[in-house]
Amino acid sequence: MKHLYLLINALREMQSEHFPMNSFYALVMDVLRDAMADVRYIASDFGRNWEEGVRFILTDRPRLASQLIHLNRVLQSGEIDNPVRAASLLGTALPLLREFYSAAREKLEEL
Repeated sequence: MKHLYLLINALREMQSEHFPMNSFYALVMDVLRDAMADVRYIASDFGRNWEEGVRFILTDRPRLASQLIHLNRVLQSGEIDNPVRAASLLGTALPLLREFYSAAREKLEEL
């Protein structure tokens, strides 16, 4: 959740005319990488590797599991190389991350 607070603060700063978009790009990428590191860490407790853990946590939602795994690959590939693409990725990633955290919490409560 600390990642989202950083983004919210950055979005507030963006309302300023003097906010540099390159700073936004770097912040978004750092926050998304950190959030995916958290996903990998949480999911690794549910399987032999983190991808298996994601699939276990999201058993009822295999498409969401695939999207999270793909998101990780995109973030690691470096193919997001400008603020516009980073903003688009952010819009895609936030709902995926929210769903994952919710499903992980439900799984923990079941155990």
